[in-house]
Amino acid sequence: MAFDPPLAALPGLQCLHALSFGATHLGAVQFVARTAPPGRAASAQGLLALANGTLMAASIAVAGQAYAAWGAAAYALMALLAAAGGAIVLTTLLRQRRPRSAR
Repeated sequence: MAFDPPLAALPGLQCLHALSFGATHLGAVQFVARTAPPGRAASAQGLLALANGTLMAASIAVAGQAYAAWGAAAYALMALLAAAGGAIVLTTLLRQRRPRSAR
């Protein structure tokens, strides 16, 4: 979106956005379900919702200011946030696959 794509490309790009959001949400819920201690699943889901809401509110506030300052180029800032999240996920996956003795 940072490069002002043609109107015909927007539906596909929005579908990619929806699919990536859905995959992220389902992955987070699955992570909580797998790692929450017995009897604490509801608390863990509540903390996940709190974290999601807080980060989303902060991101929206920053995005609004960035868009006011840079226009459509502000979407590149959002792409950097997504890349940072992807790097965290990749790092976590790689650490989980290493044998415990190598950690």
